[in-house]
Amino acid sequence: GTPQVISADVKGVFRLWDIRNFRCIQSFGGKESRINNLSTFCVLPSHRRIMAGGSFLANFDYMDDGDGESVTEVGGVTDALYNPHVGEFYTLSQSHVKAWSANTGSVFKVLSDISRSEITACCLAENGRKLFLGDSAGRVAAHSVHNGALLSEFEPHAKDISCLEVWPGTNKIFSASWDGALKLQIDDRARKPYAKAE
Repeated sequence: GTPQVISADVKGVFRLWDIRNFRCIQSFGGKESRINNLSTFCVLPSHRRIMAGGSFLANFDYMDDGDGESVTEVGGVTDALYNPHVGEFYTLSQSHVKAWSANTGSVFKVLSDISRSEITACCLAENGRKLFLGDSAGRVAAHSVHNGALLSEFEPHAKDISCLEVWPGTNKIFSASWDGALKLQIDDRARKPYAKAE
C-alpha cells in the first residue's frame, strides 16, 4: 500500500495524488492519449501499467524504483524550492533532498536520510542558508543547506506537518499540521551573533 490515489476525468487526464497532503504529484494523458469519453481505467501493478478505456483502449506504463532514471524522483517529489542567493533548486522527497544547479540543470548534491520520517513540508530561511523540514511524524527541524547537518529541532506536532512558513524579517517559523494545530516556532539559532568589545 502506498499513500497515493489515481483519478481520471472524462477527457482522459489522469492525476496521481498524495492523500496525506492532498497534492497532485503528477498528471498525464489528456490530448496526447487521444482518449475521448473515458469510462473506465484500472491499475495493473504487476505489469507497472494503467489501462484506460473510452473511445478506444490505451495503456500507460510507469517506472518504479528499479528503473527511474528518466524522472526527478521515483518516490514522487514532495516540494521544490528555489534559492536565489546561490542559484540552486532543491527537490524534496521521502527522506532526502537533491540540490540542482539552476545554470546546468544537473544534480550536484544529494542529502540522503536528512529526515527520520518522510518529508511532508519545507521552506527556506530568508538568507537561504537553512532548510526547515516537517515530516510525517510531526517533527520540525532546521538543517544546513550546505551539508544537511541538523541545526535545531522545534516543538513537534501530533500528526504530519502540512505546511511550514518563515515569518519574514524575524526568527519565527509557522508550522501547521493535520492535527489541526498551528504553532509559532522560534529559531534561536537565527539570532545574530554579538561580540563583546573590550
